[in-house]
Amino acid sequence: MQGAERAAVRALQAIGNAAARRLRTAKTIKLFFDVPLVHKSRVSLSQIAFAEFVIWELPHATVTSSRQYKYRLAYVVNNQCVIRYDNEIYKGDHRHYGTTETPYQFQTLEQLIIDFYFDVERWNHENGYS
Repeated sequence: MQGAERAAVRALQAIGNAAARRLRTAKTIKLFFDVPLVHKSRVSLSQIAFAEFVIWELPHATVTSSRQYKYRLAYVVNNQCVIRYDNEIYKGDHRHYGTTETPYQFQTLEQLIIDFYFDVERWNHENGYS
């Protein structure tokens, strides 16, 4: 198992742990309204890079998404965000890879994290950080 795969497994385990904790103690944040924060973490991938995961559970599906999650996953290298997966109320699910933005087909939270880490591995390989 490669480093990014191990980090994805740790993130998935943390999301499961966070969901269990949330059942006992709900944290809320102000988005457009108060919604429970399901998971928030920062995973160090090297001395110059980290991945950040923030996932909220919405009380109902949004205008552009049938999912009940608001999320932001970011890969930051040398203090610059080089990959970001997120969903916005009127843009829907999408990903930023370098300077390119493309639609993203959300399936599950687990698949979201796996796809994100595949892009991290690809970006690292393309930019000599393998």
